[in-house]
Amino acid sequence: MASNAYKLVESEWTTLSAIESFYSDIAELAEEAREIVDNAPESLQSSPRIETLSETADTLERIEQRDPPDTAAEQKFKVKLYVPKRKSDRISRAVRLENAAILADQACGMIGSWCDAQADELEDGADDPTEEWRLFIEEVREDIEQAESVEFPGMMG
Repeated sequence: MASNAYKLVESEWTTLSAIESFYSDIAELAEEAREIVDNAPESLQSSPRIETLSETADTLERIEQRDPPDTAAEQKFKVKLYVPKRKSDRISRAVRLENAAILADQACGMIGSWCDAQADELEDGADDPTEEWRLFIEEVREDIEQAESVEFPGMMG
C-alpha cells in the first residue's frame, strides 16, 4: 500500500488500454531497474540493493505482453490510482508497479464479468465464445502476481 505521500484519484480506462498500460509500465520499470544495475559502480555490484534490483529486473523482463483475443470485450471502467499529494513529488517505482497491478486487475475483473454475462446468454450445448478471454485474464493475473513479487529497494524504490 502506498504511503501517506499519495492520494487516490479516480480515472477512466478501457479494459484493453488498462492491460496494455500494465505491460508498458512493467517494461519501463524493468528497463529502469536494469539501467541502475548496469550503471552501478563496481564497488556496489554485490551490494544488497543492487542484487535485489538485478533480481527485480530479471523477473520483470520475463513478463511479456500478451495479445488479447480478437473478439470484443472492450469496456470502460473507473479506477482509483495513487498519485503524489504534491505535484512536485515523483511517484516511486513501487507505487507505479502497484498502480499498474491495480489497473490490470480491475480490467481483468471487468472482462471476467463480461465473460460471465456472455456465458449466461448461451443456449445449452453452444460453444463458449469467452473461453479465450478467460484464458487471457488468467495469464494476465499470473503476470500481475509475478510483478507484485518484486522489490524496489531504497532511493525512490
